[in-house]
Amino acid sequence: MIRKYLKPGNILFVALVGILLYAPARIKVQSWIMSLAGSPGTLEHSVALSPSDMDYTFYDMHGDSFNLLNYKGSPIFLNLWATWCGPCKAELPSIASLVQGHSGEGKIFLISNEKHEVVVDFLKKEKLDLPVFYSEYVPKFVTTQSIPVTYIIDREGKVLINKMGAADWSDPHILELLK
Repeated sequence: MIRKYLKPGNILFVALVGILLYAPARIKVQSWIMSLAGSPGTLEHSVALSPSDMDYTFYDMHGDSFNLLNYKGSPIFLNLWATWCGPCKAELPSIASLVQGHSGEGKIFLISNEKHEVVVDFLKKEKLDLPVFYSEYVPKFVTTQSIPVTYIIDREGKVLINKMGAADWSDPHILELLK
């Protein structure tokens, strides 16, 4: 009776569900799937952000304030994320690769609205060294409430990439956009 269900496809499906239910393996599997999907492409019709859109203040882990308006003229990688978000955690290794390979003028900002102690503890536990900031609100130009959401903004303030959901950010073309 049970032999009827012991088909390779069924066994593979049950194994995959089991792996995804085991949290430490889930992140690795999600990261692997993201790497197969590749990195996001640029928008065909980029939208220029107004100065009021770019007027967004956020803070580093020491409490120093930053504003996107001060970085107009530089490419910007802006990622909104949280420590409790599975897809956010899955894309962090590729963002860490992006940070390590980045040597251009572009700025990389990973922004969470969590208490900075939670974020610092998470980064220590995961052994990640990332440019993390916090803010109690999201920029005016963000049109979604889901995370992660990532924007790559060029020197003129045009949104080149608007990606909702996890992605592989370690692709060389992303580094080129940040030069």
